[in-house]
Amino acid sequence: MNLLSKNKYILIFLVLLLSHYIYPLIIFNEIIINPHDKLEIDTVYSYITSQIYKGNFDSINYFLSGEIKWYYLERLFFPINILNIFLSDKVFFFTEEILQKSLSYFSFYLLAKSLKVPKLESALGGLVYASILDIYSASSFFIYIMPYVLYLLVNKNNLKIKHYIILVLIGLNSSFAQDIFALFLLIPLSYFFTKKNKNFNFNFLIFFTIFISLLLVNLHLIFGTLFSDIATHRDNLIIRGSFSNSILETFKEIFLIVNFKDISYFFILPLGITYLIVLGLSAASKEKKIKNILYFFILVIFLLILGGSTFIELFFIGPLEILNGINFRRINRVIPLFMTILLIYNLLSIKMTSIKILIYTLSIISALSLQLNVPMKETLRTFLKPAAIDELKKVFYDYNFSKVPDILFHSNNYFTEKGNGKYETNKTFDKYYRFDDYKYIKNIVKESRVLSVDLDPMVAVMNNIKVIDGYHNIYPNDYKIKFRKIISRELDKNEELKKYYDNWGNRVYAFYNDKDNLLLDFVAAKKIGADYVISSFAIKNKNLEIICSGCNNSKKLFLYKIF
Repeated sequence: MNLLSKNKYILIFLVLLLSHYIYPLIIFNEIIINPHDKLEIDTVYSYITSQIYKGNFDSINYFLSGEIKWYYLERLFFPINILNIFLSDKVFFFTEEILQKSLSYFSFYLLAKSLKVPKLESALGGLVYASILDIYSASSFFIYIMPYVLYLLVNKNNLKIKHYIILVLIGLNSSFAQDIFALFLLIPLSYFFTKKNKNFNFNFLIFFTIFISLLLVNLHLIFGTLFSDIATHRDNLIIRGSFSNSILETFKEIFLIVNFKDISYFFILPLGITYLIVLGLSAASKEKKIKNILYFFILVIFLLILGGSTFIELFFIGPLEILNGINFRRINRVIPLFMTILLIYNLLSIKMTSIKILIYTLSIISALSLQLNVPMKETLRTFLKPAAIDELKKVFYDYNFSKVPDILFHSNNYFTEKGNGKYETNKTFDKYYRFDDYKYIKNIVKESRVLSVDLDPMVAVMNNIKVIDGYHNIYPNDYKIKFRKIISRELDKNEELKKYYDNWGNRVYAFYNDKDNLLLDFVAAKKIGADYVISSFAIKNKNLEIICSGCNNSKKLFLYKIF
């Protein structure tokens, strides 16, 4: 009992962190997942990697007409993948996710405690930091354990074997492209917290231990892309804009200003308000440490703006041209750490009780809003009547937010019983990947390739079906050009889609504007390897022959053969 009392804050905030799992288990008897990146790409790449580990080297050819190279698999040599040999894909997914949440929570708590922060604020900081990271959907581990690295940089004058093992594992499970900038910035950040007797030589030892490990595990990707004669789509990415546009995008990123027409905005809004208050308090603070951290944060923001503007390209001449494809805005990986540190320091320095209570409340609301974002939206879709959902969408589209309470708190807008058959969430692991439905499709298409319309093409890959489309962070540029012929007429009708595909193009999807007037070129799809089309709706096209409608008794699954 004494142990529970001593650690009550840790346990309370840990339960709040796990509300992401607890709430949907109570409501749906299942865990709800945000498919963005996690299910759309990360899990599928982990699956293919596990297949390679098990000896199925041909599995990489499931992707993009077989044009994805083995050295494009960024996580190929991550040690965490070894677990996927022994665990099912679903168990591995949740093991990795819970491990990441736990590491981020406890590593920040450890850092805060080492900075003489009381248990309450340390645990609160851990909750906020771990919750913010849900926005970033990082596929590597560095961002989750970054506070622990800072803890070592600040507190350790010598390292034990266990520390070296941990540092090596951190590096071996991290991404060079996503994490290298944050790693560099931790060194100067640590100077604001170190004691007078600190031996800074050990800081560089910590840095190089992670850096060398990070470099080794990413060598295949670095050398494979640098020395290959195959140009990738990243060589032609337009990832930077004007200096003024970069300032605007950075401002929107810091204060989490997203699409106002999406209900998700209201779940992110509390954190944006918290950020604004914390930065305002930091600017007004007389605490030297808070001021110094704020000044350094402003420098980081300037680097973020610079990295997102075309101005930086002036330096990429001659041999440095290879840096053009690097997204320097990955510097943003340190923002959650900066903001959470400023949050707890301001909590300790504020004298006014009312402001303290406000920040405590906002911090907890922010964390809970982020944890419950997807489960709460799925709850609304499950219990709200279709007419109410349509009305809610219209309210957001028209920016008429004052009507939101009238819709949400009107009892006639809700079904009276759960399980009415109106809506069933697809944001669970099994329902997203539709293993039974795609097994039915696999038995028909066998080793042929497919194109997906209004369906995530990576679901097909997860079910061992070869595809010509997908979601990839790196792939041959000539394939991007070939695939564009399939969607060119659709892109011509939609400037936003055209700009996305031509300037970015990680999602190689069968984009369309009107399902009743599809302009997709299925003959072009056949030329790059597709024999079948899987769709969520019926398609009328002279080049398609219906194979099954409502395949496997699924209302929104259609299969066509291209001829």
